[in-house]
Amino acid sequence: MNDFFYDSAVRVFSFVCLGAVLGAIYDVFRVLRISRKGGNSPSGRIYEKLKPKKKLFSGKAVPKCLKLTDNALTFIEDILFWLIVFVTEAVYIYYINDGEIRIDFFVLSLAGFMLYGISLGKIVIFLSGRIIFFVRCLLLRLAYIIIYPVRILCGFISAAFEKTVNIIAGAIADTRRRAYSKREKKRLLDLSARGFEEK
Repeated sequence: MNDFFYDSAVRVFSFVCLGAVLGAIYDVFRVLRISRKGGNSPSGRIYEKLKPKKKLFSGKAVPKCLKLTDNALTFIEDILFWLIVFVTEAVYIYYINDGEIRIDFFVLSLAGFMLYGISLGKIVIFLSGRIIFFVRCLLLRLAYIIIYPVRILCGFISAAFEKTVNIIAGAIADTRRRAYSKREKKRLLDLSARGFEEK
């Protein structure tokens, strides 16, 4: 039987470290999820000033296909994380303890995961949320700078196109009216020449 707990405290600590590393990997997936969904906006005066007041596009909800895509990505990320956990634990146990599985290994890894989560993990998620918020605000403001002139140009082109169509339609209608008036005038002159007697 392997004397895992009797020959080296470093090995015990290594499993705690493994749990912490898995916690860091989990935080990577959490940060990806926050970057997609936005998370809770930070509160405070500086954040309220940075937050864009207007929506980029007027009154359109998030399309259903984007929500389904986000759910699918979340599902894939969860499966990928658990695959990483399984492979990492299996390889590490095989390397450290010659493949002999003990419940203590998982308890130590879980302890490392939880220690990371209540210490460094909180700082990482806190800072990630702020950084993502600032980046989103910056990107939205850049989008406003790019999209605002485009919207004005599109409005101008649309108005010009509508005006051109109206002018062309009016000219066609006037031409038809003039042609009809000429035909009617000619018909009436012919009728008057014959004393308004139709054939």
